[in-house]
Amino acid sequence: MNDQSETETPEQPSRDAQRALLAVVFVLLAIDLYLLIGVVPKFKTMFDALGGELPDLTRLVLLLSNVLTAQLVIVVVLVGFGVWVGVKFTERIPRAIPVVLIVVLSGLMVTIPVAIYYPIMQLQAAIRSDQPASQPVEPATEPR
Repeated sequence: MNDQSETETPEQPSRDAQRALLAVVFVLLAIDLYLLIGVVPKFKTMFDALGGELPDLTRLVLLLSNVLTAQLVIVVVLVGFGVWVGVKFTERIPRAIPVVLIVVLSGLMVTIPVAIYYPIMQLQAAIRSDQPASQPVEPATEPR
């Protein structure tokens, strides 16, 4: 008695792997959106209060956060559409697309904290060495 309905078809593991990749994409997207919409604006108010010039990467992350926050309805609709496409057309999506999205979203997830904390570390180093925060800070050397 061999019931074929209980055995996996050859495309079943591939479909499950594709769904797992898409799930990772959606989790990374949720984390990135949380950082950009929920966390970065709090730092923007701090940077505005401190004044001074920010590094280009920090300004880029702040701009991306502003755009996403201002267009929140469009972001929610696009994310919902992406989830619907991912669920409905899992088998038709080439495997390379979720892999590329995972790499891009992971890179963004690493870039956001670096872009936000770099000016803070510059300011801290400037305070310790009594240099203006806008000038590059040279590492302290010990006297010989």
